[in-house]
Amino acid sequence: MGSDGQIKHALDTGPRYVNSICFSPDGTKLASGHNDGMVRMFDVETGDLILGPIEAIGDPLTGHTAFVNSISLSPDGTKLASALTDKTVRFWDTDSSDPIGEPLQHEDMVMAVTFSQSGEFIACGEYGGNVSIWHVPWWDDSKKEANKSLLDLASHSFEHATSQDAHPQPDTKLEPKFFSENVHQLSRPEACK
Repeated sequence: MGSDGQIKHALDTGPRYVNSICFSPDGTKLASGHNDGMVRMFDVETGDLILGPIEAIGDPLTGHTAFVNSISLSPDGTKLASALTDKTVRFWDTDSSDPIGEPLQHEDMVMAVTFSQSGEFIACGEYGGNVSIWHVPWWDDSKKEANKSLLDLASHSFEHATSQDAHPQPDTKLEPKFFSENVHQLSRPEACK
């Protein structure tokens, strides 16, 4: 909304369900994840579609074979993570829209994804309730094993992780939100230090 309380832009995403949205850290861009398996990014000031694959004409990011459940932008705004019902998390460069690294494979549909405040880690919440923490693909290769999570945390039975928010203290707590509305706060694992 503008300062007058009126809607500033009605963003045209076409006839698609929007499952997730997030602002860039500087507030100038808005990314959206959709049921058609695509991610789009808009300029907040103009409302224009600005992120596309290789062409700079604003085509949406493609590469997904399932619904996009959740998206997250890195703290510096240069990378985007998308969580999919095809049991993967994928990474994208927000300037070129090129994919980064291989998709992170999970045991179940990925419902939620978030970056740590440092940008070194990504946390993923699965439909079955598990939360996993990974090094991001572009970070120091000596600290990670390819496509392998650092830590897997199981939640209660019949709950699925729906969102995750990083705690305000840098990389010390992770607060996944579960379908049951219970909040579990987890100390940062030694493997992630």
